[in-house]
Amino acid sequence: MPLRDANVVFQDTGPSLSASQLAEVERALGRVLPPAYKAFLLQQNGGAPHPSWFRVQWGQGQERCAGWDTGKVSYFLSVTDDDDDVSLLECAETYEGRIPKDTVAIAFDPGGNLILIGTGDDNLGHILFWLQGEEPDEDDDNDDDDDDECETEPAYANVGRIAADLQSFIDGL
Repeated sequence: MPLRDANVVFQDTGPSLSASQLAEVERALGRVLPPAYKAFLLQQNGGAPHPSWFRVQWGQGQERCAGWDTGKVSYFLSVTDDDDDVSLLECAETYEGRIPKDTVAIAFDPGGNLILIGTGDDNLGHILFWLQGEEPDEDDDNDDDDDDECETEPAYANVGRIAADLQSFIDGL
């Protein structure tokens, strides 16, 4: 199911992928990617979108992140690492244990924040924004934090919502 054409142009996309290459990526990640994202990778294999701005919604208990109500996609990750870009698998390895386990990073913003896609039963296909500057400290036991009052899971304390699915996200750029 290819994505509908949106008023978005992708530059610097990666080389064409085969379904078997994509299946190998899923095996390496240890999870199945949402169908729309697989279609995107087969169509585009990453790249820099133009336009590239998006809006972020934050939930209750995430007031400290609320200043980040807009973002910009620098580039979508490709499966292969050509030039100086980071590949999807390299990014997964780098951010393992730092982003929610039921997500995969699919893009970067200019400041090193991540755009994620949900891969779990409750968030499959949702597009999310991971704010690096608000990442919980490793040695933070939350005993002295105001975060104890929020209902947000610690893994999602710095994760906002962008869109319900990839098509809506791309359409909204």
